[in-house]
Amino acid sequence: MVTGGETLGARVRALRVQRGLSQAQLAYPTLSDSYISLIESDKRSPAEDVLAFLADRLECSVSYLISGVTEAETRRLADRLGVAREALESGRAAEAAEAYASIGAERATAMLPGYADAALWGWARALEEAGDPARALDVLARYERRLDPQARPGHALELAAARCRCLRSLGETAAAVHEAEEAMHRPLPAGTVFAEGRLELGAALTLAHHTRGDLVRAAGLADEIVALADHTAEARPRTLAYLAAAIVAVDRQDRERAAELTQRALKVAGPRASPRLRFAAGRVLLEARPAEPDVAQRLLLSAEPALAGSDLSCCRILLSRAATVQGRFADALAHADQVLRAAEPPPALRAATLLARSRALAGLDRPEAAAADMDAAEVALRAAEPGRRTGQAWRELADLRAAAGDVAASAAAYRQALDSLGV
Repeated sequence: MVTGGETLGARVRALRVQRGLSQAQLAYPTLSDSYISLIESDKRSPAEDVLAFLADRLECSVSYLISGVTEAETRRLADRLGVAREALESGRAAEAAEAYASIGAERATAMLPGYADAALWGWARALEEAGDPARALDVLARYERRLDPQARPGHALELAAARCRCLRSLGETAAAVHEAEEAMHRPLPAGTVFAEGRLELGAALTLAHHTRGDLVRAAGLADEIVALADHTAEARPRTLAYLAAAIVAVDRQDRERAAELTQRALKVAGPRASPRLRFAAGRVLLEARPAEPDVAQRLLLSAEPALAGSDLSCCRILLSRAATVQGRFADALAHADQVLRAAEPPPALRAATLLARSRALAGLDRPEAAAADMDAAEVALRAAEPGRRTGQAWRELADLRAAAGDVAASAAAYRQALDSLGV
């Protein structure tokens, strides 16, 4: 429990009175009673040796005099932060977000700047992992206002990386690229490297360029971050770098490289790989090795219960595709239907769902229903924003039209794919 006054001086006075000491008795033999009076009226800020002397005489800790938080309360908050961190690292992001938010709301936390920072940073990371980038950005803004980039320049890079990832998730790719590139070019203290922070920021920027459709820049960055990751010890930025490079490799049609980098990311992450990492890895492996969907399917199924929002929808679309390859067409149809039942997805996601559903229906020998879903997917794609994902969906529709024997409609869809990609 937090006790004592709101200032250091008020706490010194309250404890002195509780102990039955006069100012002269508290000061003896090192200080003067007038100096104690100045401290209690907050007209003097005692040095570290004076704080240690006062804490010994008043039978409390130095940290209590500074913060007003007892040692027992400090230990309790440290334990709660540990529990929240364990939940986050174990993939229970929603639970972690709730725990960090609760810790941050306590009055005791506000009195301990290091604990308040840890609660805000953990909360933002948990919200991002839980698939809530908009709220994560709000919390990151609060955290940024507290952060001194000169005092912690390496952590400022990690903050920029987190903001870049969230902006990209919200579809604000231009802002994501700007955020990361500005941080990349920000001068650092002489003689410092901050390899981990730069690696995490490089991975975020690679994916922002990739999502924006600048595959040349993304490919160049991917090569750079893989080389850096190979000489970096910390697991998290290495994992992010390998996975970002794998995603780029898939689009470069270097499927073996994509699969190899994904396996490296999973190996570095180990058994505590987060659900979002398993989801992303499953997605890459399904695209890299489409004829061998079993490993990808296991990763996706293990991630699905912890996902939400668009991540969950995408996971179910991928599970539908995997089931189609495996010949389990009824299961494939069920996975796609889950997406459509949950909520009205945005146009591009709705189109991807309908295309997965069309493949399943074709496998069930229901050509008319499959054609109807292709028509509905085309309507959704015409309402979608142009871009890489929309272009990929148009290309998939073209393939399905060709497989159904509709050459003219297939050619039209291919033209739409090129237009959407800006080719």
